[in-house]
Amino acid sequence: MFGQAALLPDGFRPPTRDRRHLPHRGERRDPPAWGGLAAFEALRPDERERSDPSAKKRQEELESLIPGLYFQPNDCGLTPFPTRKEDYEAILDFDDAHPIPGVRRYRQCDSIDFAPADVDKGKALAFLAEKLGIPLNRVYAIGNAENDAPMLLVAGAAIKVG
Repeated sequence: MFGQAALLPDGFRPPTRDRRHLPHRGERRDPPAWGGLAAFEALRPDERERSDPSAKKRQEELESLIPGLYFQPNDCGLTPFPTRKEDYEAILDFDDAHPIPGVRRYRQCDSIDFAPADVDKGKALAFLAEKLGIPLNRVYAIGNAENDAPMLLVAGAAIKVG
């Protein structure tokens, strides 16, 4: 469940029915840059090697609550993937009873994301657009989940799917 954002270079025209915006044969056009992990790395490069003790502690707590729980490898937070509805609800109940200050929870249909409250896709997209010299009004964002909302709010054009 990953939102995507297209950073549109100058001269790009949105698709039309007549397709005149497409490059002519032999003409080279660079593809749009995409947000995501690369944007996070650009936003906090000095934090890449740091292990967040609260995320590690929460992972240990959830593993003891639900043995065999799968966690997606994640550079910025913690994403458990419970396989049963009861486990999903148990994670939410546990987090409600034991919240971690400075950590935001995003509910997905098949997982739960725990991420630092000061890091989101909107901030990463704004940073990346500025770094590439592309105004936010030239950015398209597509998202399908709660954690995509900040990205959809800062983009010049937003598409919510699902």
